[in-house]
Amino acid sequence: MVKMQFIKTLVIILITGLVINACDSEVEVLDETTFGYTYTPLELGKFWIYKTDSIYFSKEIVVTIDSVSVEIMEEVVDTFRNANNELVFSLDQYLRKDSSASWELVGNSFVTSSKSKLIKSEFGLDFIKLVYPVAKNKSWNGNVYIGSRQLITFQGEPFELFSYWNNNSYYYVDIKPKELISSGSFENVLSVEEADYTDEIIKIKSNSKYADHIGMVYHEAWFLKRGFANPNTPYDPKAERGVIIRQYLIQHN
Repeated sequence: MVKMQFIKTLVIILITGLVINACDSEVEVLDETTFGYTYTPLELGKFWIYKTDSIYFSKEIVVTIDSVSVEIMEEVVDTFRNANNELVFSLDQYLRKDSSASWELVGNSFVTSSKSKLIKSEFGLDFIKLVYPVAKNKSWNGNVYIGSRQLITFQGEPFELFSYWNNNSYYYVDIKPKELISSGSFENVLSVEEADYTDEIIKIKSNSKYADHIGMVYHEAWFLKRGFANPNTPYDPKAERGVIIRQYLIQHN
């Protein structure tokens, strides 16, 4: 049975998409007819179900590698206005082992979408997930509301994920007219790089894909640590602590 602490960590990684690194280059508007608001359609009753495959690493004397496969659902259950009179959507988060099991409520998050940005808030952390208008190579500080010394723990190992950021921590890679992802084929897919940092000890990688009028369709996150090693060797076989997670949209309304 998946421990509750791991479930909470899993939800943080998969639903928020933790972020660190960025790109800074010429901005090219990809679609002048829309700001990109339809990449995160929100309304009461809307839900998304994700197949979630994870591999997590822990070390006492030797490295132990475990794998977990679950399903996670987010559902919009309420709305309200904040102090700035912005519409806020409340989302419940559920987890189950597979489609034959019952859903278990494991968390809640809040999404605020203004004319300029989309903020997702959960477990006391506020992430600027998207900014508008959507444009290729556009970058922004997605962690501006989070302290650089904020700790996130995976399998008992603390990570200072946000200490690796600079002032631009997300960027739009591209928009593909059509993309085949494991769970199916999607049109007008927006790719967002959220983190890409590697040194001899730490590897942090995170990216998400959004389909127009659907929402997030894919998320991948690597948060790994190891001892000193040859930097020319592949990283993941040498990981000692942390987690690799891949998430695919399998159902939505």
